[in-house]
Amino acid sequence: MLVNESNTSILLSVIIPVGGFPNGDSILKSWIEKQLPFGLEVILVLDCEDKSVTKNLQDIVDCRVGNKISLQVSHFRNPGSTREKGLKSAAGEWVCFWDADDFPEVENVFRNLHEIENQDADLLIGDYRIVDFATKKETNHFNEKTDPIMDVYLNPGLWRCVFKRQVVQNIPFPALKMGEDQVFLFRALNKSKKVKFVNENFYNYYQYPAGQLTKSNRISRDLISARNLCKELYLNNQTSYLLGALIRQNLTIVKRGTCKEGLLALNDLLRLSLHSPRNLKILSFVLKAALRG
Repeated sequence: MLVNESNTSILLSVIIPVGGFPNGDSILKSWIEKQLPFGLEVILVLDCEDKSVTKNLQDIVDCRVGNKISLQVSHFRNPGSTREKGLKSAAGEWVCFWDADDFPEVENVFRNLHEIENQDADLLIGDYRIVDFATKKETNHFNEKTDPIMDVYLNPGLWRCVFKRQVVQNIPFPALKMGEDQVFLFRALNKSKKVKFVNENFYNYYQYPAGQLTKSNRISRDLISARNLCKELYLNNQTSYLLGALIRQNLTIVKRGTCKEGLLALNDLLRLSLHSPRNLKILSFVLKAALRG
């Protein structure tokens, strides 16, 4: 591990798994090579054997002055285990998980962390923006005013969340390629006693024309495994929020999965929804949200 660090105490550790740069590394360089706030730790976790990617990341590490930045190497071949490796070495009071091909609003995150310093929050959640990489079209997503917690369960962007490290440091990431972020986020929400929402953009999430796992029409068994892990959490807690998330996950499997996977997911969705009038109401709410989104 090569490290370039200052003596400043670390407020925020950013963990970034890198499985390659199919769309180039220009976005990562555009923010990480800027003058970053002191107190920021960046942990790059490489999870591939491409020598050019390794060299590019090492060049990024070597160019930084004044911030703690490290390059770790893993061979997990999944972002879940890769993120967990970074979390275990994080030293910040707060931690977050960003992707190498997106653009975070670092100063906005830092300013809001300082503003909630005395509010005893466990989790800070900001707004985000979806950017089409090809057309540059931007779509803003603002925190829902009426029920912001349900909004997070239905739109679980891990990257717009900043966690108190002592709350999440022992929460495991499942070793999955898809859905691992949702499982971690829902576990963290379940442990967080106080969640603070801010109406300021924390993250620009880029949608790419090809090669992005979340854009793939080929559903993987990993997403079904993630749904099953979330179901275990729901059976232990029975919250409306987790039920909403499960319904949304099943809808995704119905849409993207094989015929057999879709039928099984539809059966699971109906069994969950028909359990009580409350569950039917949540199903109706999620269906309306899915049609809007």
